[in-house]
Amino acid sequence: MPDLRNPGLLRQVLAQADIRLFLISSFVSNVGLWVQRVAVGWLVFDLTHSAGWVGTVAACELVPSLLVAPFGGVLSDRGDRFRLLVWGQVAAQAQAFALAAFAWFDSLGLVTLTVAAITLGLIDGINQPPRLMLASDVSPRPLLPTTVALNSFGFNAARFVGPIVAGLALTAGSPALAFAINGVSFLPFILLLLRLKRSPAIRRPTAGPGDGVVGGLRHAAHHPVLGLALMLLLSVSLGVRGMVELLPAIAGKWFGPAPSDLAALTVSVGIGAMLGGVWLLRLGSLPKVLSAVLIGPGGLAFGMLLFAGLGDIRWLAHLLLAGIGFLSLVCGSGTQSLIHLTANPAYRGRVLSLFGIIQRAGPAIGALMLGLLADAVGLSPAFVVGAVLAGLAWGWVWIRRRRLQKAIDDFAGSGDA
Repeated sequence: MPDLRNPGLLRQVLAQADIRLFLISSFVSNVGLWVQRVAVGWLVFDLTHSAGWVGTVAACELVPSLLVAPFGGVLSDRGDRFRLLVWGQVAAQAQAFALAAFAWFDSLGLVTLTVAAITLGLIDGINQPPRLMLASDVSPRPLLPTTVALNSFGFNAARFVGPIVAGLALTAGSPALAFAINGVSFLPFILLLLRLKRSPAIRRPTAGPGDGVVGGLRHAAHHPVLGLALMLLLSVSLGVRGMVELLPAIAGKWFGPAPSDLAALTVSVGIGAMLGGVWLLRLGSLPKVLSAVLIGPGGLAFGMLLFAGLGDIRWLAHLLLAGIGFLSLVCGSGTQSLIHLTANPAYRGRVLSLFGIIQRAGPAIGALMLGLLADAVGLSPAFVVGAVLAGLAWGWVWIRRRRLQKAIDDFAGSGDA
């Protein structure tokens, strides 16, 4: 694995035209994604004043990934993933413009937002695996870890920029503008995909084994590292990142009804994640990436406990959310790097589809669970439950850390990584 502390490596990555365009277009697209997420969350809470409903609509977008993302992984391994991505992006763009039209004519109710969330969830479920594989398509293998880390940094920079844009649009009283911004943000990424599809330098999709979804599950479960890493990521997604999906309810119940409060809290998570991306770039070896993936969830469980007790103090809430964003990025991006570098390439799309399910649907299910619990017993006790869930899973994996570290040392020593 290359030395990520070498600034010359970053220059090599950014000198590659395909990588550079991939990073820029992904950033623009993700800004639009966060604009829409913040706008939908705020509108749902404004209509219902219920944390449970915020979690329910988030789940309606993301849970469909549980049903269709594994098939997206199979199609990515065995079909033309560029065509799949182009049509998926066009469909998601049409959905964003449709929401803008509904908002413009003041016809955007809870039913419309719920149906739109389900539709987008189905589209994203198919599109996420091939999108995650793009890093391997545009980047030479020696530059791949840096490309993954930079793309994660860009995603979380978008988490910083997107809520600011959404807050400005909502403060101006124009949710239609927020959805229209998301629709326009798809254009650079669609143009990139058309360029890559025509480029002879891009590796073409190759047919993987014919054992479908089950083969991907079997490969991840029997892998010496990835099964436990994905399980640990799942516990964090349910117990901690589910809380982040409830920021509209946290802002409304603990701080005030202004959209700027929600935007500020979301930006704090994004700033922490950006710092996590910078820190992850400095990890110089695959064993260090694993160590970060193993240590991070313990810190997240502790941070969640502190947030449950002290999160209603405004300045401390921002600090804790930044720490949660930092560690969440390290866990997520680190796990994605482990998949790219240690999974069998014939199954990579299917394993990345599992990663995508956990990253997208896990927080949605966690938000639904914690949101319903918060409506019954309050936000703080619900967050304690989330912290305990993440902490128990972390402890179970932590006692197996030596076996995992030995497996990673074997990968690094063999040169496969």
